[in-house]
Amino acid sequence: MKSIYYQLKYELKKVFRDKTLLMLTYLMPIGFYFMMGFFMIEINPSFLEIMIPSMSIFTILTSTLMSIPTTIVDNRNSGVLRSYKINGISKYQYLLVNTLSSMIHILLVNTFIMISAYYLFNAPLPINYLSYYLLIILGCFTFTGISSLIGIVSKSNKTTVLIAQLIYLPSMILSGIMVPKEMMPESIATASNIIPTTHLMNVLNNISFINAFSAVNIYSIILLVLVSLVAYLVSIFRFSYNENK
Repeated sequence: MKSIYYQLKYELKKVFRDKTLLMLTYLMPIGFYFMMGFFMIEINPSFLEIMIPSMSIFTILTSTLMSIPTTIVDNRNSGVLRSYKINGISKYQYLLVNTLSSMIHILLVNTFIMISAYYLFNAPLPINYLSYYLLIILGCFTFTGISSLIGIVSKSNKTTVLIAQLIYLPSMILSGIMVPKEMMPESIATASNIIPTTHLMNVLNNISFINAFSAVNIYSIILLVLVSLVAYLVSIFRFSYNENK
């Protein structure tokens, strides 16, 4: 437990020491949130209703897909993972600490967004705060798993960026974060159901903000849990301390 504590402490501090990680974890999500708050609401007033869940999911996407894969590749190729192995840090501990570290940062940013959105833009707060935080944790778990898998199977940062963008961009555009699904063509709205963020947006909005729980929400939660478990299991199986050949 001590080693987990010290590694977690190191990972939490590293975000504030690394300019790139600080940008992707804090500055970019918060900056984009302010931009959407001051400009998007003027263009599309209905965006205010989904502002907090949308920006919460944007924070999850940016803090995981944009940073975790490249960090894993850098750590592996620079020998950091080998030093972890020498010092007795297992792959399970490495993935656990990565997940916990990302989750803590994301929860902090999303709490700031939730509170400030209410006071600055009069955005509606969650009806159920417990479900809001539980679903944010589920989202963190899902996308940290996916991001870890990308970093573990990739040989270089070029590959990680390509794969991450292939997930990131459709997740942003088609999941209902920026544009409500009701405004999309039916074929695109149907196709978007293969994207995890679509299901996360649905359950976060329906359960935490509208309080309209249904069987569809249960299906979405089960799907997110399954995606998370598969991502982590494959990550553990493919994990290597040494540079991929």
